[in-house]
Amino acid sequence: MEAGTTPKIYLVDNDIFYNRTLQHALWHSEFINVKTFTSREDFLKELSFEEPDMVILDYHPGDTKGIEIIEKVKSWRADINLIILSAQEKTETTLEAFKKEAFRYIKKDKLAIPKLKVIARKMKLEKIRKSKEKSICLV
Repeated sequence: MEAGTTPKIYLVDNDIFYNRTLQHALWHSEFINVKTFTSREDFLKELSFEEPDMVILDYHPGDTKGIEIIEKVKSWRADINLIILSAQEKTETTLEAFKKEAFRYIKKDKLAIPKLKVIARKMKLEKIRKSKEKSICLV
């Protein structure tokens, strides 16, 4: 794998078990640059120092709504890929996430992890493509 082509993925969910399950699933799919957060505060503090390629955010990561975090993240970095994970199936919740410019909304079910792997693979391929274009331009 080319250096710098592995997407940096942040997982934000107060459910430690789900966070670890998702992290290991991504690791086993060659996404080794995965960092987990169980609190909004820790995530936002880290975000002020690092820029992930993708953030997978629980709709209710603790005492706040993921929608509020989307607003804050998008105000800092509008191009970040934010994916909302939720156990809720309400149409209003989905619409609210897209209005705040979430990249995807995925229901926490047995298909959530395979869907996230597909999105991460697409992002990895895009990073490889951009890296190759950049190196061609430098030649």
